[in-house]
Amino acid sequence: MAVTQKPALSVTGQFQGRSVLLTGGTGFIGGLVLESLLRTTDVAKVYVLLRSKGTDSANQRLKQLLQRNIFHQVRDKQQLLSKATALEADVTLPDLGLSATQYADIQQQLHIIIHCAADIRLEVNIHSALKTNYGGTQAVLQLACGCKQLAALVHTSSCFVNMNQPCSSVVLEQLYPLQFGNKTVDCRELVQVFQQA
Repeated sequence: MAVTQKPALSVTGQFQGRSVLLTGGTGFIGGLVLESLLRTTDVAKVYVLLRSKGTDSANQRLKQLLQRNIFHQVRDKQQLLSKATALEADVTLPDLGLSATQYADIQQQLHIIIHCAADIRLEVNIHSALKTNYGGTQAVLQLACGCKQLAALVHTSSCFVNMNQPCSSVVLEQLYPLQFGNKTVDCRELVQVFQQA
């Protein structure tokens, strides 16, 4: 009897011919993800969700992003760069700030969502952090729920998760109580405050 082998799993193979939405592309992790997608996979399209900022449109910000040093291996390869498309949106706005048509169109096209957007400023107001980190993730999840071909939703978390654990401790993949000094904080209360604000 012949033994049938399971096909080998391939991370890069999962992106072949797929459309990806990337949030947080201008950040450190998001930039690495975008460069890796363009250089190491045969992705069909990467929609880079970007806000306009000052006088710079989302398209201008994507062009600036692709000129950063990290993109030196793909910068001169137009066939790779053309796979990245700016999607002017904002994770802090309802429906990401997209029109109903744009929202429905993107849901029809996406296969993978990689959510890297976060506010990692150390001294940020708690309402601002919740709006981006909690509300933004909630908005991305709502988008994902309507995606007809979604194969994966990947969420990256901030570098400050479980930072109150003792130095050199093992942090398991589980939810830990939220601590503020020696006091345990009810995260549901924080969410209620955010939703009322």
